[in-house]
Amino acid sequence: MDLVGAGPGDRVLMVTGSAARQAPGARTIPTDLAIVAIVDSVDLTEGVSPRVVVTTRTAS
Repeated sequence: MDLVGAGPGDRVLMVTGSAARQAPGARTIPTDLAIVAIVDSVDLTEGVSPRVVVTTRTAS
């Protein structure tokens, strides 16, 4: 279930299991996986914990 309107080629943040069922917009729909954010950037600088920047929005 895509809750943010991701498009082809978008990197996304997905949740599974009970987290998917608790996502806003999915609470009344039986689901086991939901796309909850579109990834804007990922910083993999050596020696630093990975940092992910995401955009959250509702699907139109």
